[in-house]
Amino acid sequence: MINLDDLEDLFDDLNEVGPTAAQLTVMHEIYRDDFFHDYVEVDGKEITVKHQKSWLKGFEGYPETFVHLLTRETVKGKPRVFDKSRANRIHWVKQILLQKDNPKIKYFEKVDLGYLKKHYWFEEKDFVVILKPVSDTLMIVTAFYVEQLKKDDFEWDYKTYRESL
Repeated sequence: MINLDDLEDLFDDLNEVGPTAAQLTVMHEIYRDDFFHDYVEVDGKEITVKHQKSWLKGFEGYPETFVHLLTRETVKGKPRVFDKSRANRIHWVKQILLQKDNPKIKYFEKVDLGYLKKHYWFEEKDFVVILKPVSDTLMIVTAFYVEQLKKDDFEWDYKTYRESL
């Protein structure tokens, strides 16, 4: 397990446009090691991912959740685009979930598009992992670098959730 304070970007030379083939291979190996070859559990529930193959250009054939952790939707309804800030932190996802009880991880729940979503926000390093209950498992919805506008929303959501307890 990597200490939360020791989490750093995966690559110093990751391009804004997209990863090299070698970098993509390393990221995919991390994803496979973290979520296929290892059993990860949060609150007694297994963490699951979407195994369907992606059709997104440049990421064809890779699992949908993996591609989702490397890309973002910039315009509703348009194809997702590579997001360096997400991709460079792919190895943070499992670490944040394993250390969810660390006081540095702010937890809150929010209903979004009719689904309950569980947020594990590492505020100090501006990164969030979002899970969704599916049957008796928790599915990775996404994980991303939290920009200022979203940070303000998360502060409100966290405060509102804590006050509701």
